Amino acid sequence: MADAMKESRLPKWAQAELADLRRRLDRAEDERDDLRESVFGPADTDTHADPYGSVPINLPKGGMIQFRIGYGEEDVVRVRTCAEGLNINGNVGIVVIPKASNDVVIGVRRD
Repeated sequence: MADAMKESRLPKWAQAELADLRRRLDRAEDERDDLRESVFGPADTDTHADPYGSVPINLPKGGMIQFRIGYGEEDVVRVRTCAEGLNINGNVGIVVIPKASNDVVIGVRRD
């Protein structure tokens, strides 16, 4: 309120300039939010790539991450969230190697 009273005492050109700057700031913040979503993905997500990095990238809800592991680039394992938990599939046999009660390694197996 006090700032509004101080502002009302400014010359009309200064008041108009402040109003223009506020509009431009609002527009820039909207553009920033749009860019953030296009670069880092939607804020409402259940999938983050590189969650320990400085800026995680959000994938769409249920988004799939594909890993190339195993014997070559043709060995692919895909992971996505689903209602039951994690859905893990691949184009070759998948091996689950328990390491601890809260840690497993997913590998591929060729027979």
